[in-house]
Amino acid sequence: MKVAFGKSWKAELCEGKISEGKIDAGNPAVLVISTSALRALELLRGLRPLTKGCRAAKLFAKHMKVEEQVAMVKTRVNIASGTPSRIKNLIDMDALGLSRLDVIVLDMHTDTKGYSLLTLPQVSNEFWDLYKTHFEQPLIRDEAMHEELEHWIMRIKVLSINKSMRDGTIAILNLPKARANLK
Repeated sequence: MKVAFGKSWKAELCEGKISEGKIDAGNPAVLVISTSALRALELLRGLRPLTKGCRAAKLFAKHMKVEEQVAMVKTRVNIASGTPSRIKNLIDMDALGLSRLDVIVLDMHTDTKGYSLLTLPQVSNEFWDLYKTHFEQPLIRDEAMHEELEHWIMRIKVLSINKSMRDGTIAILNLPKARANLK
């Protein structure tokens, strides 16, 4: 957290209220993308000690209707964790915004069959659809980010094949330079 937000990471993530006009509703600073609802919950539980007092949003279809999630993200959301399909759906509905997004965390954990976010057939397609629809063009518009983005994509592809990724390693894209291009 300190790497992405600096020394004042707790203030950035946890302080300030929507009513004070500091933060737009439904715009997380950290977005965690996972293969499943269970994995998204597991990651949120792992972040809990670092983010006490910070509001987190669970963005997946299991046991949660999209209407409930739309209402939930209308409040301040600091960290959002979910599946590519539900995240894209909420962005498309303009319920989830990206204007405050500083960090995207890709959960590269592999399941018992060896599948990950980038290799599980349906989830992989949903992730790349989300990426191409909402992240690729805004990041490419920032010329300084273009080279970094190409390197990042290649690194993610290599990491997804690398055996060391099977232990639940995550990949992080830090976005502060490109944030202005995200909607």
